[in-house]
Amino acid sequence: MDPVDPLFATPGYRLFDLDEDRAVALPNGTAMVTSKKSGEKAAIKIRYASFPLTFFSIDKTKKAQGSNQNDRWKISNDNRGLIISRMGRQIDVIERTPWSGLEKFRNDDRYWAIEVDFPAELDEEFTIANSKQGVVMSDRIWDILKEAGVEAALRHLRKLHAQNKLNDVTRQDSVVGEPRVSELSMLESEKYRKGKAGSDTPERIKKAEENFRQTVKRKARETQRSENEVEAEVVQEILQHPYKVTFANHPGAPFYRVEQIGGQRLLEINQAHSFFSQVYAAAGADRFIRAGLEVLLFSIGEAELDAIGNNDKYTFYAVEKQSWSQRLSVALESLDKFVHETDIDDDTNGATDVTSNAA
Repeated sequence: MDPVDPLFATPGYRLFDLDEDRAVALPNGTAMVTSKKSGEKAAIKIRYASFPLTFFSIDKTKKAQGSNQNDRWKISNDNRGLIISRMGRQIDVIERTPWSGLEKFRNDDRYWAIEVDFPAELDEEFTIANSKQGVVMSDRIWDILKEAGVEAALRHLRKLHAQNKLNDVTRQDSVVGEPRVSELSMLESEKYRKGKAGSDTPERIKKAEENFRQTVKRKARETQRSENEVEAEVVQEILQHPYKVTFANHPGAPFYRVEQIGGQRLLEINQAHSFFSQVYAAAGADRFIRAGLEVLLFSIGEAELDAIGNNDKYTFYAVEKQSWSQRLSVALESLDKFVHETDIDDDTNGATDVTSNAA
């Protein structure tokens, strides 16, 4: 059987050119380590690759689900983590790291791959655990890999995939410049809103005006234009989009945020939270589900905005939202484990021998 590179980056290896999609090989890395036994320098070779969103699909117009998963799917699923090789031959996949925020790999981590290939001179740094028959890397090696840029590369690959998903979601869900269906739904629902129009509290109105002025000042500074010119554009934007969905990347922050800018309700979804990758932009989330989630968050956010001026109520939302986000992150990690196991059980492809190619 022809060898398979789990990074799908070696020409001539099986599945490299399965279809029109190709893995994107990133610059290789090297970490020099002094062997404790010989005192000589030895090189750990590090390879990186990222995969396009359609990489695992047979029909590229559809998501990689069920019968539409190609032969790359199982190989990538089985190698979801740091691929550990010894002298060019794969011996294990490590699914956890000691790095903050990267303790456990997720389903979406199949869209990139990292291989750490060490020489025989460093066997003492890569021991085999008796209980799990897997590789355990020494703390020293983890530190060296971090210094060599592996942690930073891992974060970059996750961020790159999140941006690719965001671009795909945005392309599917809206026409440039046109309101999203969730924005239109929220606008339509205003006629049924409890209380009459213009019944916002003075504190809420004041806060919305402050946000408006800050937005104008920030955009004027960023574009180096006059505030009067920018203000006219912001006013027009608010008139065209009384409700607006945006995205941001704030590690450690709640999974969403809603604020009012003048007459506009702005929903910001946090791409750095697992809610984005594992729920909002997950493989099974279609346009309707995403719109429903946006409407849900807009509705909760409206209650938060109504609490402005009521210190106890506003503080409750601020504190609880952080708590919800932390609990959700933990629960999604557990859910990811069960879904990952289900994905493997549902896959009908047989086991595949994987022999990596050390660059």
